[in-house]
Amino acid sequence: MSSKSRTEEYLRAELRSLREIGFHLCRWGVTVQVGICTALYFIRRDVWETLTRRHLIPENTPLPNQNYWIGTLGLIIIASVFSVLTLLTTLNYWHYQEQLLAVNESEIKTTPRNRQAIGLLLMIFLYFLFPIADRLLRIYKLDIGMLW
Repeated sequence: MSSKSRTEEYLRAELRSLREIGFHLCRWGVTVQVGICTALYFIRRDVWETLTRRHLIPENTPLPNQNYWIGTLGLIIIASVFSVLTLLTTLNYWHYQEQLLAVNESEIKTTPRNRQAIGLLLMIFLYFLFPIADRLLRIYKLDIGMLW
């Protein structure tokens, strides 16, 4: 086995590993945000009930906006963390992919970079879709008269 083919084998193993890490990050990013959104639903409802029971807000008013924003900011922070981790994983993947092109004896073509970049942008958009949806749901709830 030549030195180039051994290097190619190591690089392909590293690329497989980074691709798997990227998929796990995507899965966990979405799972964490779904869990946080579910928890926010119950927390906000409980806060609204507590505030109305203690007469800190009138019965027919929605949850104060500052209380609602706390959860949205939490979702933004989580989306940012997973976006940065996904971006760093992708940059490492691209680094090793460039090295592979120099020793590619098998001549297997890699996925074009622009298609990989589109996938990265879609994943980052998916992460930030949760805080965007959270704000849009707030607007929708106010329009239909839901209070929390």
